[in-house]
Amino acid sequence: MGRVNFRGTTSQSHPKKSYKFRIDEGPDVDGSDVVSLSANFRDGSLLRELGAHDLMLEAAVPCYSVKPVRLQVNGVYSGLRFQIEEPDIEYLERIGLDPVGRCYKVERKIEVKDTVEEYIEGFVNTTEDDWLRDDIIAFIEALFATTDDRLEEWLLGSLDVDLFIDWYAAAVTAGALDFAGHNFILHRDRAGGAWRILPWDLDNVMRSASLPAIYATEETPGPSGLHNGLVDRVLSVPSFKRRYLERLGELLDGPFDSESMAALLEARAADQEDDALIDVEKRTRERFDLFLAEVDTVINVMEDREAFLRASIDSLMPPQWVDLAINEVLLGDDDTVSAALGAEFHYRGATAIDVAGFHLSDDPFAPEKWPLPGVLLEAGEHLYIELPPDARGDDWIWLTAADSAPVDSIDLAAFSGADAVGRYPDGFGAIRVLESATPGTSNDWSPAALLDVWPVGGDVRRRADRFTVDIVLSSTWREELDVRIEMDLEYEGGIRHAKNPILTVDPPILGPGQVWEYSQRLRISTNETLYPPGRYDLVYSVIEGESDRLTSARTSLFIDDGYGEFEDWVELLNSGENPIDLEGHYLTDDFEDEPFAWPLPAATLMPEQSVVVWLDKDPEQGVFHADFKLDRDGEELALVLDADPDTVLIDRMVFGYQDSDWSLGRYPDARGSWELFDAPSPGSQNSDPVVP
Repeated sequence: MGRVNFRGTTSQSHPKKSYKFRIDEGPDVDGSDVVSLSANFRDGSLLRELGAHDLMLEAAVPCYSVKPVRLQVNGVYSGLRFQIEEPDIEYLERIGLDPVGRCYKVERKIEVKDTVEEYIEGFVNTTEDDWLRDDIIAFIEALFATTDDRLEEWLLGSLDVDLFIDWYAAAVTAGALDFAGHNFILHRDRAGGAWRILPWDLDNVMRSASLPAIYATEETPGPSGLHNGLVDRVLSVPSFKRRYLERLGELLDGPFDSESMAALLEARAADQEDDALIDVEKRTRERFDLFLAEVDTVINVMEDREAFLRASIDSLMPPQWVDLAINEVLLGDDDTVSAALGAEFHYRGATAIDVAGFHLSDDPFAPEKWPLPGVLLEAGEHLYIELPPDARGDDWIWLTAADSAPVDSIDLAAFSGADAVGRYPDGFGAIRVLESATPGTSNDWSPAALLDVWPVGGDVRRRADRFTVDIVLSSTWREELDVRIEMDLEYEGGIRHAKNPILTVDPPILGPGQVWEYSQRLRISTNETLYPPGRYDLVYSVIEGESDRLTSARTSLFIDDGYGEFEDWVELLNSGENPIDLEGHYLTDDFEDEPFAWPLPAATLMPEQSVVVWLDKDPEQGVFHADFKLDRDGEELALVLDADPDTVLIDRMVFGYQDSDWSLGRYPDARGSWELFDAPSPGSQNSDPVVP
């Protein structure tokens, strides 16, 4: 039992219809209660979406599944359709992404919009029917507000750039037209972090061999002049543009070469040829010759496309030195170095660069003042040179290439009195006053202010409970520090509870090394309905000037289970330096007899990230709700890894009778002994254990 609707707007005008079936009763199909069948009537070959899907997978881009199926209506063959996987929770689980993260199907041009309603229409949440768009609004606004000199650093922290490059290379090779204005997906874990781009609706592809290699930019827009603002901004970073073109070349030398693509398309065509030939509703109707000619056309277009793209790469490729930067300059009398002035360079390109012929200078009228030694720099390597005694160190310093092209520069006058300035992170970060001189190695830096925050009286709360915030602000700046502290309330994934901060504090001006402490008792108004239910974080930001965020900190305000209930829970913490995939891990309250009692969902814990799992026997309430409860009188809880054929016990705790609203936890976090706490702290650091 279920409902059926037409799928898509354009297809409704075609004689061959696309359908969407919603199953209300009965078994799911491929794990989903929604079945989307696309007619792909505009594609006379019935091959294009399948081919583009395969190219995405060849480029290591997760992609929705496309499966040809025979549609029968009342027992009569109604033609070939393509079952399209919906971008829902099941899809995210299948490709290994956080299934309860924020997932938006982009329906409108990437640009700053005037109203929230425009963002709601332009970014359709595929997993939740809600109107919350704070996270995507913040991303889009910052995408266009970030200055060019900070853009590379911002993008590396806000976007999975490697995935973006793979996606763009595959989309451009396939000649995808739609992503200039819509038809792709943006996803982010519910804990925040970088956005990921994913393909969607790859049916309008493989029609032109001469679609530009830099497609959907303002310079080479799509139909009706549309261009993709995200593509524009990423490719405006010379280093990213070079990485993309290098990756495109790699793929054209591998799975995207014409022979491989022809073999892939021919295999797909052969698999469905019998069903396609008798499909009288397809674009070419009963004309077998026209259908087979369409298949040949697609293969020929892709053969010509390879040649066109190869010819484009060299003319578009930025010079190799875009990945070379002045990384550090020594300015003062620092005991750690042998000279008063020196310069360090960092190279972040993929292939080695010879810096012979490059020059450094502090005189714009003599750009070739100091030649760099003729050495070969590999990816990630540093080169340090000492400068002669006449180097001024109080003005601009320039790096030029062998052809005199400007490579990089630093305004040293802005850092008078500092011993060492440099980029942090190495190579692409902003110029900062460094902690110490580190010639030949990675730069060391910390923000001008350090912030410590604590909630007092416990973190698990009901709405409208009073709570206390304690703030300690420390100045590490060499001059006076004049800042303000703003506190926001955020739902997981960066969804803000209110448009404005719920608290703004103006500390006194702090001198070097000074510390300021602040405490206040607060309550969130009961008139402000927290939506949606779940965990909320207090996010504290130290702001200088209008909007320059120096540092930030966060801690949980409260966590309920999203249903107004306060059940048993366990907090899992990744204390290592690498991400951990939770898939294959299990929780159990009976390790000996049932080690794989409840599987953790497919999600990734980043370093120092934690997740709360509710042990409430309510799995229908979400993926982090286990199907068992703990025994108040005492039992065990174990974390287990299924490393087939081995069963690996990662951690185990056996406990006795438990009082309500108390918890057991490791102190210090992750590696300490088990201690008792009267103020549980899910999602934040364990502190103040009860001393027996």
